[in-house]
Amino acid sequence: MKKEKSQPKVGGLPFYLSILALLMLVPVALLAMPAVLGSANVSRIFRFVVGTFAGFFVGLVFIRGRFSVFLHELRHSVVSSLAGNRAKAFKYKNQTGSFEYQYSSATAHFNALIALAPYFLPIFTVAALGVGLAIFLHRPENLVLLIGVGYGIDLIINLRDAGPHQSDLTELIGGYPIGMLFIVLINTAIFCLLFAWVCQGVAGLQIILAAFWTIGLQIQNSAGGMP
Repeated sequence: MKKEKSQPKVGGLPFYLSILALLMLVPVALLAMPAVLGSANVSRIFRFVVGTFAGFFVGLVFIRGRFSVFLHELRHSVVSSLAGNRAKAFKYKNQTGSFEYQYSSATAHFNALIALAPYFLPIFTVAALGVGLAIFLHRPENLVLLIGVGYGIDLIINLRDAGPHQSDLTELIGGYPIGMLFIVLINTAIFCLLFAWVCQGVAGLQIILAAFWTIGLQIQNSAGGMP
């Protein structure tokens, strides 16, 4: 699949700062996983894993061709709209598609996120959360199962097309390696936050946030102690 745009290569300082932030935060989240697992709800983990495998299978087998291209371009469109850009064209065929938007210097710092949106935006996970809260608000195990299905679909469709043939990645300043670095980091961050919630609910997220807070204080104290 190719996405055609008229503007130059995208990236810039805000994008690289976001990569730097992820490089600092993702290891902290991973190091907090043992604490998250310490009091984890095994039943919720089992349901999430089952749901993820089921969603992965659904995405792998059923979301292909024209529908897959549509979803790819849709995720460009969603992030572009959130950034405040005006859409110009939305096209999709069986194997190729394109999304074009009006270039604006005011929103240029979001262009890299728009280009990479198809590789991290968890649209099915968010949809599953919305439906699950409406149907299974008082049945958290079923909610976890449904979110697992959504996450599994997102996982396969977000990562399946992330190859060096994609103009989304080659249009970046830094090219394919930088694009893949961002994709791996942000997908790992999403997994850590989601899995923490699966294991312990809000308490799991609090463990991750507490780890971030602790590291932030240590950095601040170290900086304050520098001559």
